[in-house]
Amino acid sequence: MGIGSRLRMARERAGLQQKQLAEMIDVAPSSITNYENETSHPKEEKLYALMKALDVDANFLFAGVMEELGITEKPPKESSPGGDIGRQLAELLFQSGLVADGHDLTKGQADALIGVGAILSEIFNRDRE
Repeated sequence: MGIGSRLRMARERAGLQQKQLAEMIDVAPSSITNYENETSHPKEEKLYALMKALDVDANFLFAGVMEELGITEKPPKESSPGGDIGRQLAELLFQSGLVADGHDLTKGQADALIGVGAILSEIFNRDRE
């Protein structure tokens, strides 16, 4: 299940129509349709507004995304937890077009990657035990 499906699920669970959610985060209703259909992705500030309006966190929205992006292997044991994962996530952001090639990550994106890297590191370390 991708981010769009999770956004739709959260919106429906909140009892909101696309038009209502669009008004809450100050976008056109067609933007909500595009986010849910994954034909476009919200910019960082709109993503935060969506999470607040729908009362969800990044863990909910991004659950399953790693599998969809093809990250199924555990990092080698000799790699440092978080570091290699963070680099792989950054590369996937560029490859998927979520971050424009040749542009640096924003502070928010970098912070999000650090958080996701920490979560993945914990999962990988738990699986090694």
